[in-house]
Amino acid sequence: MHQFILQFLVILTSLASQTNAKQKQALALLSPIGSIRVHLDYVTPPNSFRLQYIAEKDQLAYWNDNDFSIIYFSLKTGKPVKKTFIEREGPNPNYSNNYLYVDDQTIYTNDVIGAIRQIDINGKSIKKHKNSDPSKINKLPDPMVWTGSPMTYHNSKLYFQVTIGGVFTQPTMAVLNLKTDQIDYFSGYPDFYKEAYWRGGFENIFYTFNPDKELFVFSYAADKNLTSISVKDLNGTNSHYASSPTYGNLKAPRKSMQSPGRKHDEMKFMTQPSFHMIHYDPYRKLYYRFAQDPISENDYYSKDSERSETKAPRIIILNEHLEVIGEKELPRFKYDINMSFVSPKGLCIKLKNNEAEDFIDFEALLWQKE
Repeated sequence: MHQFILQFLVILTSLASQTNAKQKQALALLSPIGSIRVHLDYVTPPNSFRLQYIAEKDQLAYWNDNDFSIIYFSLKTGKPVKKTFIEREGPNPNYSNNYLYVDDQTIYTNDVIGAIRQIDINGKSIKKHKNSDPSKINKLPDPMVWTGSPMTYHNSKLYFQVTIGGVFTQPTMAVLNLKTDQIDYFSGYPDFYKEAYWRGGFENIFYTFNPDKELFVFSYAADKNLTSISVKDLNGTNSHYASSPTYGNLKAPRKSMQSPGRKHDEMKFMTQPSFHMIHYDPYRKLYYRFAQDPISENDYYSKDSERSETKAPRIIILNEHLEVIGEKELPRFKYDINMSFVSPKGLCIKLKNNEAEDFIDFEALLWQKE
């Protein structure tokens, strides 16, 4: 009997060693291979939360809040190749403009409240589409579109995130049929969001689209799991574990809307792990899910804004079947993960060049198989 137990323990130890070896191997495979420098003019800010990689041209579309334009950068030269000024409508256009570049002819934006505009490549309005259907939902949503929750075009339909006052029981996504102007709603927060008050940052939603499998994959800031939804069945969901083994269980900042208030929620968010943006890599059939390590309460209450507002990122890598195959820890103050995208070169993340005003550097991290 003792000999059997001893053999069993040896087998367990061997399996654990193999698992650890595989994890270490996976950690080593996502490695920096170089950088991409994008050159800015004097009116283009070094930060934009609306980026889109255009594979057909190897270009980066970059939204400029300062002059209401989209700049197209060649990633081969780092130089701008085109700039489109978006035609404004009304006396007070929505400067938090969100866009989707589809092809050489069409851009979609939701800069006008209550409508999504179809715009030609020269910035002129072609057509308006409604962006909500009050007969199907009890509160009119506004599209919430940025790099982390991109407006997605697929088979003559636009998919986009909507915000509904932080009500965790409402749908979170809309699909607009561009041929019929019909709008439907789907997706929603995981059930545990409805049992407490997940604010301070935990309410954030991120997603990516896998066109090969026609699959949306959602990353909720408080959820260790990813949620996948096929466009063929918007009512069907699947859950996939996608956390770091270093993370414990997350706790909601409070049980209800009652006090202590917003600052307390933010502190609870910053001092716990959380999950962030997710990218699908069509070139290597991988997913990259950003996660963020907690900071200490001392850091949160410090007078140093960088220390109090910055969580160290890590990347959880998943294969095309949404199985975790490794993770990569990143330095705490080196990257701005809000400005990231995937290209043939790899996962590109903006480096924090705090003093640079005339260029942006993106570091490319590549998954390299042995």
